[in-house]
Amino acid sequence: MRGGQRVVTGTRITLGKRKNRARQKQKLSFTLISISKISFWDTHSLPISIYSIRGASELLEEIEFAAKKGATTSLFNKLSALRMDFSNAGKKLYTADQKSKKPSERYLESEFALCNLVLQGGGVLGLAHVGFIAGLEAAGVRFAGLAGTSAGAIVATTLACARGASMRTACSDRLIQLLSEMPMDLFIDGPPGTRLAIKRMLAKRNLFTLPILFGIYSSLVRFTQRRGLNPGIAFENWLQTKFREMGVETIGDLDQLLESIHEELKSASNSNKDIVPEVFKPGYMLRVVANALPSGIKFEFPRDTRYLAPKYQNGSPAQFVRASMAIPVFFEPKSFEPNKEAWRERLQYSLSDLDASQRLVDLENQPELFFVDGGTLSNIPVDAFARRMPGIPTLALSLVKWSNPDKQRYVFRRSLRGAVTDAALLIESMRRQRDRDALERLREPDDTLPDNRFQLVSVDTKDADWLNFTMGNAEMADLFMIGLRRAHNYIVVGG
Repeated sequence: MRGGQRVVTGTRITLGKRKNRARQKQKLSFTLISISKISFWDTHSLPISIYSIRGASELLEEIEFAAKKGATTSLFNKLSALRMDFSNAGKKLYTADQKSKKPSERYLESEFALCNLVLQGGGVLGLAHVGFIAGLEAAGVRFAGLAGTSAGAIVATTLACARGASMRTACSDRLIQLLSEMPMDLFIDGPPGTRLAIKRMLAKRNLFTLPILFGIYSSLVRFTQRRGLNPGIAFENWLQTKFREMGVETIGDLDQLLESIHEELKSASNSNKDIVPEVFKPGYMLRVVANALPSGIKFEFPRDTRYLAPKYQNGSPAQFVRASMAIPVFFEPKSFEPNKEAWRERLQYSLSDLDASQRLVDLENQPELFFVDGGTLSNIPVDAFARRMPGIPTLALSLVKWSNPDKQRYVFRRSLRGAVTDAALLIESMRRQRDRDALERLREPDDTLPDNRFQLVSVDTKDADWLNFTMGNAEMADLFMIGLRRAHNYIVVGG
């Protein structure tokens, strides 16, 4: 029992009717036949919380205890040096080394460490982000700016909606409830033949059957006509419903929340321009990255919504999350009509010295902009807050695979498979170079900025497949725990 609610973990009870006729008359006449292991998500009728995940509560308690006692790692201490005190009406902001408090006295309910959070894209691997966030919140960390691409955009925007008008709000439990309700099949919402072919392919089952071959053919036709296999509408509508339940129905509603966070931060900083520069605007508090085609210009929503037709301002934030997660081929691009005048100015600013004037005219006259996954330009926007909020440390979470190096070892092959592999590596190197350049700039010494301004933490997602939108509940729980264990290692153990 937890909070008056029954929590079931670890086992599934398979029930069958007894043959006894007398007991068959009873409404609930079942008998225990077998017991098999399942994850907590198999019990959809029960409300899900972090504490219903096996092993989660123990790790969270260890993190919270270590944070209260000041027994945390040096890396985490650097990140959490900037703290916010909400106990007074003035909401003072201070750094830990400016306080005379003993470490055991620092963690009060009204006091939190403060950082910006950047989340890498990675398909379903983004579930690990939620586990890491749960660990940070247990250690008394709250988030000023939020940024993300693709799966990172889903988590960052949901966090921005769930926390409401105050950074003090802990959101990880609400995030995990949302994820426990997420129907993974909604990501695959193409025609029946396409859905069947994708699911068989992801499950690595035989594709050489007549229905599957027909599905593959129809998928190729759909791709040539729509540039994607799945419209992505089902997930966007589901996310829109969830945002509405959080009180965020339009982009305007989200802007109001970001304005409140901005005012809270300004009030807490006590006019400290190193923390919140005068040029910093509320729209910078959330940055969701997407790639606008055919221009190839990077958009950062919700700020860049002004380059779209005014009607989209009344739409849900789910629409720009959908734009950021439009994985090429897998999803259709998300289309928007531009605001002609504002878009013309943006093109002149971004491309006037790089493209021919006739191309700019062509781009200005495009009736629609087509958005694909932001990871094609910046999969982990590490510099999202480098210029705008340099006084607040930034933590970026990357999703990597270190567990099986044999599968990742490069071997030059004189074959079609080898040529395809090399082409994929070429595209991947171009896609990542922008983030590598940004990371190198952040790591350059700068005496004008605090030495804790940026940290990059890698989360090993093991052998999980980033495109496995058919993954089961146990695999989803495993990814959450991977993120939480990495947070525990970062905060308590070290490394």
